Amino acid sequence: MNWLNKVRHLLGRRARLRRLEEEMRTHLEMLVEEGVRAGLSPAEARRRAQLAFGNTLATREETEDALGWPVLESLWQELRLACRALVRRPVFAASIVSVLALGIGATGAITSLVRVVYLLPLPVPHPEEIHLVAQVSGGGSKLLTRPTLRRLAEDPAFHGGIAGHSDETGAAMSVDGKAVEFVSVQFVTGDFFRTLELAPAHGRMINAADDTLDAPASVAVISWSFWQRRFGGATDVVGRVLRLNGQAVTVVGIAAKRFRGVSLGNDVDCWLPSGLTIPLRLAPSHWSISEDGPVPLAEWG
Repeated sequence: MNWLNKVRHLLGRRARLRRLEEEMRTHLEMLVEEGVRAGLSPAEARRRAQLAFGNTLATREETEDALGWPVLESLWQELRLACRALVRRPVFAASIVSVLALGIGATGAITSLVRVVYLLPLPVPHPEEIHLVAQVSGGGSKLLTRPTLRRLAEDPAFHGGIAGHSDETGAAMSVDGKAVEFVSVQFVTGDFFRTLELAPAHGRMINAADDTLDAPASVAVISWSFWQRRFGGATDVVGRVLRLNGQAVTVVGIAAKRFRGVSLGNDVDCWLPSGLTIPLRLAPSHWSISEDGPVPLAEWG
């Protein structure tokens, strides 16, 4: 119960200090009276009483340290002094608060970015089995083409799946002829969602039949967050037609809530079959994803 007594002392500190000072003063007066009864003059009796009692200030501080929390009380006193100084100099106080706010904000942003990019796993069933493949050339990464992806997928050395995706890019979208807005889109190969073992929240995902030149229709899968933000979670969004860069695209599914893309920190609004890069007039550069481990790409052009 020692900590409880300390809390009580901290809350009633002023009253306890007054009682302590009264007790010390009473004890000192008793010593003076004893000296006077012993035949000493009042001045000499008080001098000897003070010598016998000791330093009253030191006694008070020692008692305070024993009863309370010296570190917390010292910190509180320093905070009070700092606040008083800042109140007397408001311009300086405002500049200090601004610098602290910027520093805290920047630190929080960097921490969040590091957490997203380096610490969080991909939101897929088996993230430890996923490998990003790119051909390194001249100190940079060379993006893989669709023929290269096909050759990789047909290589008997691979036992896992091969899928490709483009970098995120922007496209102009309109719905029901209403105002145009820009959305983040990513082109994926037909085996992309199957390779990542991702199931849809509603509808279906893009499959191999959608990623062919003679596909019956242009399709798209939208993200959960985009579905909520743009369509308010409407249940009839599957089957609706969007116009992306003037091209009619039918929504066939909604991705799971946790999946926002394979590039952590870059949320995708809409996934499209890679064959739509030409109709949408967007760059078709692809990366590939493999479940089979790191891939030697020296022989792939």
